[in-house]
Amino acid sequence: MATIVNPAVTTGNAHQYVLGKFYDKVLIARLLPELRWDQVTEKKRLPQHTGKTVKFSGYKSLSIGTRLTEGTNPTPKALSTYNVTATLHQWGDYSGITDIAEVTSITSVITEAVAIFGEQSALTIDTEIRNVAFGGGFASATSRISAGVRGNSVTNGSVSALSALNDSVMGFTIKLTGALSSGPTKNLSGMASLTASAWDSYDATLADIRNVVATLRSRNVKPWGDGYYKGLATPQALKGVMKDTSTGGWQDWTKYTSRDGMMRGEIGTAEGVRWIATTNAMERGAVTGGNVSATFLTIVGRGALGSVDFQNNYDGTGKNHVIVKKANQYDISNPLNLIAGTVGWKVTFATAVLNTSCGIHLCALRV
Repeated sequence: MATIVNPAVTTGNAHQYVLGKFYDKVLIARLLPELRWDQVTEKKRLPQHTGKTVKFSGYKSLSIGTRLTEGTNPTPKALSTYNVTATLHQWGDYSGITDIAEVTSITSVITEAVAIFGEQSALTIDTEIRNVAFGGGFASATSRISAGVRGNSVTNGSVSALSALNDSVMGFTIKLTGALSSGPTKNLSGMASLTASAWDSYDATLADIRNVVATLRSRNVKPWGDGYYKGLATPQALKGVMKDTSTGGWQDWTKYTSRDGMMRGEIGTAEGVRWIATTNAMERGAVTGGNVSATFLTIVGRGALGSVDFQNNYDGTGKNHVIVKKANQYDISNPLNLIAGTVGWKVTFATAVLNTSCGIHLCALRV
């Protein structure tokens, strides 16, 4: 006699007769930053057979003209150039996918691997540009802000003489916010004992942004083609600026009259700067053992950073260089086709600071 099971009964093992196991096929989202820093670089195509060094060139400015004497030609001025060079490096990674994983997985492992490596390549390039903007000094994830930065409102003085520029140019000027540089200790070192409740008092403000923009303009740093400078910061670092919505203050992107040409991650404008939100902005501990961290709001004009256009590299594909290879019958290292294939990525890339005068890092406290 057959066993009759009431599907409404949920005690014991009754449910196994009417319900199969449910698998959530929506994979957990990977919370990774997207490519942001490449939007503040001037890109250079990389032609084939030109060596491992990328050269960014520009012309030096001339002084004022010569008062002319009637009928007499002045002494001709020689035009001269300056060069900034960067060494090309290759970045990449890959993974092998087994045949059983590809066959039995609830989703295609190869398809997901392509997405993962696409994200990894974007994060790698993004971080490389960011670190170069800081002169490479904060390349290590555990590095601390130097004593010089903690003790001074302005460090790493800008290089205004273009003849001094070369491939060893360091990062942009670092400034402390007004609250930090005029506080009781006038530097970050004395802030190490602050409690979290006091940190809001040291947010970056519109006045800080205004001072940075004024400094860039006094250096004759040109804004981008749309008339704005570009800024990158974490949403947390911008929260003090975003509080001020008065006339001339923060304008949220939702209030733009036109959204044509918006950059990835753009969230608003303030003081002539279009702001890009990124979780890959620079943040570092202020003092070893302290409970205060610092964050940097980076503002750049034209001519600040240069990079190789990895999206449109020498092979002309315009792809992200994610490489998928599947097993084939001629591969004697894989006789039983136990490896279904490999997924990886590779880019040839270089980036450099073109002129340290064209960018400023504004240092604030992080909540």
